[in-house]
Parts: sequence; C-alpha cells; structure tokens
Amino acid sequence: MVFYVSQKGNDCWSGRFAEPERNLKDGPFLTIERALSEIENLKKKNIFPEKGITIEIVEGIYSVINRPIAIGPEHSGNPAGPVVIREMTKKPIFTGGVEIKNWEKCTDDDMKKLPENTRKYIVKSNLKEMGITDFGNFFQPSWAVSEGSYMQLYCNGKPMTIARWPDTGYALTGDIAGKGRFHAGVEKQRLKKWKNEKHLKAYGFWFYEWASQHMEIESVDIDSGTISLKNPDAHSYGYKKGAMFFIYHCLTELDTPGEWYLDVDTGDMYFYPPSDITKAQTIVSMNTQPFFVIKNASNIKIENIVFEHSRKEAIVISDSKNIVVDNCIFRNLGGWAINARNVNNTEIENCEIYNTGEGGIFLEGGDRKTLTPGNNEIINNHIYDYSLWIKIYRPAIQMNGVGNRVANNLIHDAPHMAIGWSGNENIIEYNEIYNVVLETNDAGAIYSGRDPSMQGNIIRYNYFHNIGGIEGHGVASVYLDDGHCGNIVYGNIFYRACVPGKSNFGAVFIHGGRYNIIENNIFIECQQAYNESPWNQERWKKFWTEPPYNERLFGKEIDVRKPPYSTKYPWLVNVLQDMRPNILKKNIVYRCKGFIDRGNQEFIDNLVDADVFEKIDLPYLKFKKDSDVFKIGFESIPAEKIGLKKTRKL
Repeated sequence: MVFYVSQKGNDCWSGRFAEPERNLKDGPFLTIERALSEIENLKKKNIFPEKGITIEIVEGIYSVINRPIAIGPEHSGNPAGPVVIREMTKKPIFTGGVEIKNWEKCTDDDMKKLPENTRKYIVKSNLKEMGITDFGNFFQPSWAVSEGSYMQLYCNGKPMTIARWPDTGYALTGDIAGKGRFHAGVEKQRLKKWKNEKHLKAYGFWFYEWASQHMEIESVDIDSGTISLKNPDAHSYGYKKGAMFFIYHCLTELDTPGEWYLDVDTGDMYFYPPSDITKAQTIVSMNTQPFFVIKNASNIKIENIVFEHSRKEAIVISDSKNIVVDNCIFRNLGGWAINARNVNNTEIENCEIYNTGEGGIFLEGGDRKTLTPGNNEIINNHIYDYSLWIKIYRPAIQMNGVGNRVANNLIHDAPHMAIGWSGNENIIEYNEIYNVVLETNDAGAIYSGRDPSMQGNIIRYNYFHNIGGIEGHGVASVYLDDGHCGNIVYGNIFYRACVPGKSNFGAVFIHGGRYNIIENNIFIECQQAYNESPWNQERWKKFWTEPPYNERLFGKEIDVRKPPYSTKYPWLVNVLQDMRPNILKKNIVYRCKGFIDRGNQEFIDNLVDADVFEKIDLPYLKFKKDSDVFKIGFESIPAEKIGLKKTRKL
C-alpha cells in the first residue's frame, strides 16, 4: 500500500494518487502527518498490509519549522512489512530555513559602524520586518554542554562565517589578569572598536586544548589592553596564558567576503556577500526542533530525503528498534545529523553528512548491565566538515553500548575526533579517516577512555592518514585513555597518523590501560608508531578505590566482581595483582620511530625499520617475496574492503 505526499496535495483527499485529479476531488496528501494518521487508523482496524506501507514524497522543497513529525508505536510496521518514508522520483528537501530576499544598501549611519575598507560591499536586511525574532542562543553553559546553535546564514548552499577576529585560525591569550580576564595582545585602535560592540563573544580553548567554550565578553579595557569574560566560572578549568581563542559577533570586524553580523536588538543583519547578492540564494536557519522524532517505534525506514537548515538535530530516535535511515543527505545543520538512544537493530547507512554544528551520528544501544548486544550498524556513510559550532567531543560518529558496528565510513576534515566510543564488544572496521584532530590536543581520531570495564572492543582494518594539525600537539589515531583495558587494535594501516614534533603520542597511544592487544598493524612515516603512559600500582589502587572510577566498576548497574563481567573478563577482578601487559605482536614499522618501552609491555615478532615493501600505493601494499613478514606470520590486510562501498547510491 502506498500513500503520496505532495505540495499540491490536500489532507482531505485519500492520498492514494501522486497527482491531483483534474476535478480536484482526490489526490495526494499535503502532509506526512496526515499519511501517518491514516496508518494509525488502519492499524486500529487491524487491516495493516502484510507487505507494509510506503509514504512516497513527491519532489520539492518542504518547509518544516518547529513542527517535528512524531512517529510512535501506533505507526510501527512489522519485520516483513515496514513503514517506509521515502522519495517518489528525486530526493525531496526538508528545510528549516527562511530565504532572505530584501537585501539593501547600508545607510550613512550604518557606514560609520562598518570597517572603512569594506563599507561599499556590505548589504543589510532587517529580519524583524520579515517576522523573524528568534535568533538562537550563543551561550554555552559549560565546556561539555551545548544548548543548540545560533541562527546561521547560508549563501548558495554554504555556511557563512559570523564576523570575527582573526579571520581564520586562533589568536593566543596574553598574561592572565584575573579569572576570565586576559591581555588580548592587540593594538589599542582595535580595542577601541571592540569596546563599543554590543554583544561581543569569544570562543577559546581557555586552559586545555580539549575543552573549548563559547563565552560572552563583559568588557574591553583599552588602557590595560585586557578583555573580561562574563560569567568566567562557567569554564570550570580556568584560564591560562597562550590559550587559543578568537573574537566573534563583531560588526567592526566585518571585513572578509562570507562574513555576517546580526544586531539582535534591531534585527538588522549585515552581510559581506562572497558573490553578486542579486544572483545569490541566502537562507537563515530557523528550525529549533528535529524534523523527525521517532519514539517507542519499530520497523520504520526513512530513505532518500535531504535535511537542511536546522539549528539542532535532524532526526531523533529513542527507545526503538528496527529503524533504518538510508541514503539521506544531512547538511547545514546546527546540531547532530542523527541522535539515536536506546535503540536496537538499527541501521544508519549510505548517508552523506556535512556542515554540521556538532557531530554526525550519535548512537547508543545494547545493555551494558547484561552485556546484551544492540546489533546496531553505522555503515557506508560519508561524514566531513562537522563540529563547526562545538569543536570538541562532537565526532562524526559517537557509538555507545554493546555489540554495535561501525564500518566502511569515510570521515575527514574536523577539529577533533572522528569516532568516539564507549561500551563493550563493539567493532570499528574498514573505515578511512584523514584530516581530523586538526585543532585539538591530547586527542585521538578514534578515542575512548576512563572505564576499565569497557572491554572486548575491536578496532581493525581501518586506514588512518594525515591525522593531527598543530605541530607538538598530542594526537593519536587510536587513543585508549585513562585505564582502558582489554581491547584489540588489529590489521590497521597508519600513514603519517600522528602529529610530528615534541609530542610523545604515537599513532596508537595508551594511557594507563593494560592487556590491550596491538597486533598485525602497519605504521608508515609516523612520528611515533606506538607509545604509552603507564600507571604504577599506586595509581591503579587509587583508581580502583576512589570515585568516580570505582563507582563505574562496582556500581549498582555494573559490578565487575559479578557475572556477566566476572565470567567474561575474569582477570579484571584481580587487576591489582594480575598486572597483565599490553601486547605488541607482529606489527610492521617503516620509516618512523618504533615502540617506546615505557610500561608493562610484551613485544612479540615485530618488524621495526625493516625494508619489507616492494610497492607502496596506499592503502595498497605489496611485500617483497623474501620479506620477513612471512616468517613472523603477518596476515594480509584487506585494503580493497576499506572505505566507502561502491554500492552507495549517492
């Protein structure tokens, strides 16, 4: 059974025809909600079709602003016959944006506020005159929390930059003059301009290069050359000299094509267009709700739809199973593309995700208390240019839980992680990852940590290259942090996969953890192949007996002394006595530093600085026929299976 939705439709019609009849007495529905209500009615009558129901959406641009489409148990399909929401012929576009067409030249009074060298290029539009009054939230309550992005401006499908200094990259704080008060290190003339700004903001890695935060500026002192942040206690780690930061939402810095500024008091938006404004399409994001909210549902499939111009997530899924999101495009969003929690047997596949304010896909499934697998998969997605608004801990993929799989994704160009994970018995395989961790420090392309009970995970057959961006930052490709134990890193290819310089991080880096197996990997031209920062027994005892870590190990939900943990990972119960080493076995290290013997390690049949390659055409490698790799039993890496599958539909 098929129902049709079209912009030419009417919710009073049957929805059984793709086009309106000539007499306009029947035709497609106007809204998806109406189609869902028809499904609900059929289920109440117990006449749900055995092969399921498809809602086909006719090509077009559908404005969905602050009206989430709710899908619940009353709309669920069955395993043999799901409810499918998809395109009819060409991907429909769900937009949460409003187009701005009333651009005009700036007045003489406006000109006085603008940079002298760019005044003639700036155009203006009043959003309040268009009925737009909700501009979003610039405030970030803590470094780890976000309440959604501000209003964003897009021009010809690309996100524009809110007016800032410096135009790219970061400046460094000078001397700290008090809590949240620092010397800016800029000339007095620039400070004079900033002093008159009404709503000046700053973004910075105020103490650690892995804890950034948006802050409001309280005042600018010209005489002392200092900037004071409003509510400095919001950043819990404090402030230091030499911290990376930039100033933004600054009208006097509107000096580069593609920059914009919004006066939140008057509604005036100023824009320096990168091309002829009369031929450009400009859109502001308005939607503050997800496009789809799926809760307590099952056997739902969403495919071949474009989602764009929202300030938050596009799709939110919770407490559901057998959900598929296939071949969709998520772009120009303020939050995540997909946020899925407590889901099972759910697949997110063949999607393209880019220009998101936060991460790509957040997925949580499986039961850690019982170690019951979630059987969720995130496969064959292309995710790039993400974490534009919140630059930390918003990876392309965050996978939490038990028994889930991330495979064949292409991930690149981001300030922080590619894949974050927590939990047990998860698999991360066949992914290609490059140009990530470009701005942050003490970070990994694939990262997890802070809980030794999270064991049994496998990271295998991935290709990492060109990881890290700032020389001297501690960056790894695989980072097992703060006591992470009992995981496997197998058959990966690492090429220039950690930042060169003074950092002690390796392409694989372990902080404190034990009994991790690093086997059958290839390291090429890495600053350091492997390194670790070991914990002595005193630190392990402290970790074991003090919160919050002991609560994670011996809590109400998880107690490693009892089944299933005591039977699945028996050595963990006696970790203070059973000091199992990290095992490095049958790895190949070529043209890079090898393994640093700093901790409790066991080295078995590794080849360091051995000339074993006949041909290097990454990720494809050919060994010499007489190479020692065959003597140690090195197993070939299936490079042909790494990265996006050719079966992608995009």
